[in-house]
Amino acid sequence: MASMDNIKFRGAGAGAGKTYNITQEVAGAIRKRLCRPSGLIATTFTRKAATELREKLRAGLYEAGMPAEAEQLGQALIGTVHSVAEKLLSRFALEAGISPRIQILDDETADDLLAHALDSVCDLKTVERLQSVARRLAQQDSQTKEFSWRRQVGQLMEEACANGFSPDDLKRFGEESTREFTAFFGKPNKAVNFADIQDLLKNAKTAVAAWGDDTKKTAGYLEFLNELLQALDNGTVAWGDWIKLETSEPAKKGRTDQVDLALDAIKRALPNWEHHPQFHADVAEYTTQVFQLAADALNEFRDLKEKRGA
Repeated sequence: MASMDNIKFRGAGAGAGKTYNITQEVAGAIRKRLCRPSGLIATTFTRKAATELREKLRAGLYEAGMPAEAEQLGQALIGTVHSVAEKLLSRFALEAGISPRIQILDDETADDLLAHALDSVCDLKTVERLQSVARRLAQQDSQTKEFSWRRQVGQLMEEACANGFSPDDLKRFGEESTREFTAFFGKPNKAVNFADIQDLLKNAKTAVAAWGDDTKKTAGYLEFLNELLQALDNGTVAWGDWIKLETSEPAKKGRTDQVDLALDAIKRALPNWEHHPQFHADVAEYTTQVFQLAADALNEFRDLKEKRGA
């Protein structure tokens, strides 16, 4: 046992007698009149441990011939961290400026309230812009088409609540995360003209189609080129498409010189996506916006809880 002023630390594993030692120490302090039973605060991780601690303290006081003090333990705050905090907040509600009728939210109600808070701060323009960036960064499930940002915002809010972070903390974390994340990809370089690549893709499509190869691999490559060209027209190309283009090609057997020349031209002109300024801008915007939404929703969540006395 180490001591620092009037604070004592006990370190022990399971079954080492922590509860027994604490019980003896507290009971001794009550017997010596160093502690009033009604002024005792003790927190545990589980209800079972709290009940065990209370009963052992009461039994020890009866054995010591202190029945009055044993009965006063009913006024002590002994319980889990949540239950003790709830009693303190209820007892000093006016001083804390909250409702004396404290409501502990269950997980389902808390999740509903979190979702409601997030919906309250998400305007249509922000969502549309965020989802546009999310598509380019592949932050969308390919099968369900569900975007990841809502789940990510919810996780940030839960972490903030669990660790006592404020909305301002979340905003600062967002700025720090953006700097660290973009720095991971190195400095951005000169932007590539996507229109030039579009012409090269059209040339490749023409050359491959004229080649006339009917294998599955070549058909899949032509389909990919069509999809990429359409995405370029619509402005919906994802960064993952450029990565896929680096490794995609038609069948090798029997290729014409025109196909090889067209493919080589594409390889040489492909953007170095991790250094592309627009990629850096997308990462920065997405990361900052997710943290900003979490901060705004956290403010709203706290207002909703306060209105409900939760």
